Amino acid sequence: MIKTSTGTILFMDLSFNHLSGTIPDNIGSMSNLHVLELSHNRLTGNIPDTFEGLKEVCLLNLSYNYLQGRLPGSLGIITFLTDLDVSNNNLIGPIPSTGQLTTFPASRYENNLGLCGIPLPPCDYHHETDPISSDVNGKHHSMMLRNVDWVWVIVVVGYILGMVGGEKAYDHLKIQKNHK
Repeated sequence: MIKTSTGTILFMDLSFNHLSGTIPDNIGSMSNLHVLELSHNRLTGNIPDTFEGLKEVCLLNLSYNYLQGRLPGSLGIITFLTDLDVSNNNLIGPIPSTGQLTTFPASRYENNLGLCGIPLPPCDYHHETDPISSDVNGKHHSMMLRNVDWVWVIVVVGYILGMVGGEKAYDHLKIQKNHK
């Protein structure tokens, strides 16, 4: 934990502590908290609605627990939230469209079999009837493109094209210099 000189907690990392039970509602009253890391524990129950009180939180990691229920829409009103990870829980229902909740990568929500909506497949999506994720015999296989972080694909392709284009331009300049 990191505290200010006045005793206000700014950073709280309780990950990998085998914590169990529900998340206390009063954590939501820690309005100056910047980082809340509760991943890799045995926490159960719902994500408290009181988390809307975490006005300054930038990073909220609740992954690898046994949390259930829906994602509170109040998470979307946390203005400074730049990283949210609720993957590997038992969450259900649509991802609220409030705030920046739909801008986080799908990996931050994965392995919550009942969770749906942007950036995950739509809530009316049925894996069994998706022609991309089912073969003709009805056997399911994973679709690698579904979990690709397209930003990195674009960066890598741009890098490769830049290198090839740069090499061609260098060769062209070298040829022109030799002809002079």
